[in-house]
Amino acid sequence: MSLPADHNRLIAHFARARLAPLGCQRKGRSRLWFDDQGWWAGVVEFQPSGWSKGSYLNVGAMWLWAPVDHWVFHEFDRAEPFHEFEDESQFSAAVAHLADRAGTEILAQRQRFAALAPVATILEPKRAEGLWPRYHAAMAAALTGQVATAQERFLEFAGLATAAPWADARARATRLAGAMTAPEEARQLIAQEVHETRAKLGLARWPAGRDLWNGATLPA
Repeated sequence: MSLPADHNRLIAHFARARLAPLGCQRKGRSRLWFDDQGWWAGVVEFQPSGWSKGSYLNVGAMWLWAPVDHWVFHEFDRAEPFHEFEDESQFSAAVAHLADRAGTEILAQRQRFAALAPVATILEPKRAEGLWPRYHAAMAAALTGQVATAQERFLEFAGLATAAPWADARARATRLAGAMTAPEEARQLIAQEVHETRAKLGLARWPAGRDLWNGATLPA
């Protein structure tokens, strides 16, 4: 099999061979791949360096309940250090390893984030790490039926997120805190946030007959 010599094409080739069969999709012609799981997405980045040809490997997750129009890591792991391009043979082996590691990490994430309850357990102690962790913990609490706790967390976030760049998120948190009074209502409200994020990211609308919160994982 003949492989392209350009290092970016090699990355695309091996990433596609490993990640596409898992149901992951490439963002345009970039070095970023995503694993759409409804209310969250796995994110794989074959990160370049500003100094040398090659790639790091970053794998993490993005919670889709905070409407933004770009991909971000809410959970992040530098899965592999920088692998530098030296020649086609050497880098083919290196990027094949990176792609295989990416696939392994994606499958592990599907297990780790398969249900809302363990995600809420993971996010709650991270509240002290910053404003977004507080917001995510509030969302997870709401989605696991802890409505009073979620309201408290949203208002806590709104009270701290006073700088101008946080105006939209603060308004959303305040609105959600006042609007949700029961677990099912909370899920309906947050589902609207998820659908908005999916639209901003250009993701397909989640099928109406498929449970957004407990949808079946794409086959490995």
